[in-house]
Amino acid sequence: MKNLVAALITATLALFVVFALPTSGEEAVYENTLRLHVLAASDATEDQTAKLLVRDAVLEDHGEAFLACATKEDAEEYLSLHLSSIEKTVENTLAENGLAYSFTVTLTDEYFDTRTYEAVTLPAGNYTALKITLGEGKGQNFWCMLYPALCVAPALGEEITAEDAYEDAAYELVTNGYAVRFRTLELFSSFFD
Repeated sequence: MKNLVAALITATLALFVVFALPTSGEEAVYENTLRLHVLAASDATEDQTAKLLVRDAVLEDHGEAFLACATKEDAEEYLSLHLSSIEKTVENTLAENGLAYSFTVTLTDEYFDTRTYEAVTLPAGNYTALKITLGEGKGQNFWCMLYPALCVAPALGEEITAEDAYEDAAYELVTNGYAVRFRTLELFSSFFD
């Protein structure tokens, strides 16, 4: 019995060391990523459609500026200076489509679970995000990356790759199969919340 307990403790400690210690490059991902997060009012079809209309309008009206940003700090500065313009984009989009939603537009730090966008898997953690909440924000959400502009480029008919966007350690981290490790780390850390 003592051997079984010792084996379980050893296995638990080994899993902790393998999965809970930060991966090389993880901080670089958090520090060099600015996300867009649009929360729909509900899961109703019209609310989900409104979410996508708002996303498209924001990317169309402000996408070129994000493509021109050389750093995350540039993107944050752009947002700080143009938050009211983005609010106007949301307001106009809703009005043009006959949608009477309340909404908020904020630049915030928020926690995201591990997510995959095309060939990029971002680790769970706190990221800076442009957060647009429609109504009560209780529906399925949309997220992507404003910096690097991986979701902006396709919306504008441009191309950008993760290799162009991230430095070596961060690029290796987000593109080379760390999704399983991120999910395991996420599960493991949930036991301590």
